[in-house]
Amino acid sequence: MRLIQFFDNGDYCLTSRPSEISPEPLDDKPFYGILSHRWGPAGDEITFQELMDGRRRSIRESDLARVGFRKLQFCQQRAAKEGLRYFWVDTCCINKQDQSELSYALNSMFHWYKQALRCYVYMSDVACTTGGEAIQDMTFENSQWFKRGWTLQELIAPTSVVFYSREGTYIGSKRSLEKEIHQITKIPVKALRDSSSLSTFSAEERFKWTHGRKTTRPEDMAYCLLGIYDVWMTPIYADGDWDTLKSRAIERLKSEIKDKRGKEEVVVIGGASWSDLSAISDHRLPELDQDIREYTAWLLQQGYSPTKSHLTQMSTNAGRKMRELLGKYDVDYNDDSGLHGRFTTWQEPWSRFLHQQSSFERVRGFLDNRWWIGNGPEDCHTGIMAAKTLMGLILWRDIKDLR
Repeated sequence: MRLIQFFDNGDYCLTSRPSEISPEPLDDKPFYGILSHRWGPAGDEITFQELMDGRRRSIRESDLARVGFRKLQFCQQRAAKEGLRYFWVDTCCINKQDQSELSYALNSMFHWYKQALRCYVYMSDVACTTGGEAIQDMTFENSQWFKRGWTLQELIAPTSVVFYSREGTYIGSKRSLEKEIHQITKIPVKALRDSSSLSTFSAEERFKWTHGRKTTRPEDMAYCLLGIYDVWMTPIYADGDWDTLKSRAIERLKSEIKDKRGKEEVVVIGGASWSDLSAISDHRLPELDQDIREYTAWLLQQGYSPTKSHLTQMSTNAGRKMRELLGKYDVDYNDDSGLHGRFTTWQEPWSRFLHQQSSFERVRGFLDNRWWIGNGPEDCHTGIMAAKTLMGLILWRDIKDLR
């Protein structure tokens, strides 16, 4: 990741320190600001080729005829005021002639915006002397910044987003304007406040957030969503019909989303579909939590008689009740009921788990010490999958009184 470095005397240069900003090591990650903006006409923006030699420069009065330099001056002013030494600007910090670097940048951009100390939104079509003026005369909500594809992730990913007019007038922050931003974009406040919550929204709902947004290149309508779905794709651009190129790129994106979702369903959630769980509306989650509590209480009050017939009956009932619980919320459930197993004698006294452990640990003990998978006529798999799914639900919902 290249950054623009600002100096106390007003000079700036393009630097490769650090060569890459990644989650590790934290000690090598400088604080940096990041710019969000709409690109101007060709020739107005500063390019990588203009800064690639790494020489220190200063902004001259004659430079300000180009909007790109006015944006750079804006970044410099914000950096000076807030004590930042580094800034990232997409127009000049990526070598777009290097396809491997461009691919890496497009797939990393959500992370770069998320890791920025602050994201500064430069709204070139908003003119005002006070922030309140921009809200009252509706120039803020009518800004084309809200209509661009790439600005979707630039709005959601960073924790701190601040908006400025073309004069550099402070309009407000993402948090202070979240009501207005929600009304403009239809993005839920939960997603605006915390980008880590994106996985709780269905793929279909996230795609709706792109309604009314446009990109210069048709394929970018898919690539601008890579971070929103947390998937990786090699960008492919071509000449041709705009709608056809857009559709092809979006189909590639949907394929990646499907593959990722399939892996999550296998690894994370036992027998319950993660995509269905994440689609449960917020207002129903407290009801789900209570149903999980009641199911846990039922399972742990069955009385574990070490007989084959009792285990089979309890296993069948556990699977049936789990299916009913999840079906109430339209969650698909696969309990491997076609498999069979045999029980063995208990490995430890149940009283240890009955009186000394949390509900979650008692379910874990039930799995570890009571049911052992093998070949035989008894149906244990149905109950085992129900118990594993229950543990996953408790962890996912972070139900503290069960843990």
